[in-house]
Amino acid sequence: SHKEDYGRAEPLYRRALAIREKTLGPDNQATAASMNNLANLLEEKGDPSSAERLYRRALAIEEGVFGPEDPETALSLHNLAWHLANNGNYSEAEPLYRRALAIRDKALGPNDPGTPNWLYNLATLLWAEGRFAEARAMGERASRLEASSFAQWSLPLSESEQQDVLRTMVPADGLISFQFARPQDRETKEIERLVLWALLQRKGRLQEMRAIQQRLARRQPELFQRWVAAQRALGVCAETGPAPLSLPGSGLQ
Repeated sequence: SHKEDYGRAEPLYRRALAIREKTLGPDNQATAASMNNLANLLEEKGDPSSAERLYRRALAIEEGVFGPEDPETALSLHNLAWHLANNGNYSEAEPLYRRALAIRDKALGPNDPGTPNWLYNLATLLWAEGRFAEARAMGERASRLEASSFAQWSLPLSESEQQDVLRTMVPADGLISFQFARPQDRETKEIERLVLWALLQRKGRLQEMRAIQQRLARRQPELFQRWVAAQRALGVCAETGPAPLSLPGSGLQ
C-alpha cells in the first residue's frame, strides 16, 4: 500500500538529508533538494505541517545560495506555493506562484516548455477561489504554450511515444476539468469553445509532426535517422544528469 511505501521511504529520505547536512552543510543546494524531496513525501503521507517547515527551509537556502531571481529559487517558490494551495491557503500561495512564474519567464523566456504546468497550477488556484474568468485565461495561455512547445521536442518520437506524451500533458486536461466543474451559466459556451480548441490543437500538432516525419524520412532517410538518434542521446543525457528538485503536481523538466 502507499502507506507502507511511505513508511519505508521516509527513513531513507531522512537519512539522505542528514548525510547531506553533515557533509555539505545546512545551507547547500543539494541539502535543499533533499529537504524538498522529504517535504514532498510528508505531503503525500498526510503531514502538511512538517512538509511546510521543510519547504520554507529549502526556499530560504535557495534564496541564500542563488539569490531571489534564480530559476532554482523559483522551483522552491513553486513547491511552497503548491503546498499552500493544496492546503487551502490561497492568499499566500498566489503571490508565490506569480513570483515563481515571473522569475521563470525572465530566466528561461515566456515560451519555455515547462511553464504550462505552472500556469495550470495557478489557474487551478484561481478556479478554486471562484475567479473563473482569470482561471480560464490562464488555462488558455497554458494550452497555447503547450501546443506550440510540443512541436519543438516531439518530432523524433514515434507515434506511440507521441501519444504517451499527449496523455501526460496537463493544461488542456485542466480546461476539460474546468468545463465539467463550471456551473452551467452564460459562460459555458465560451468554456466549451476553449476545451474544443485545446483538443484540436493537440490533434493538429500530432498530425503535423507525423507529416514532417514522413517527409523527412522519405527525402533524407539517413540524415533523419541520425538526427533521431542524436535527439534520443540528448534525452538520455538529460535523464542521467543531476537530479532536479521533485516538484509536486508540476513535473518541471
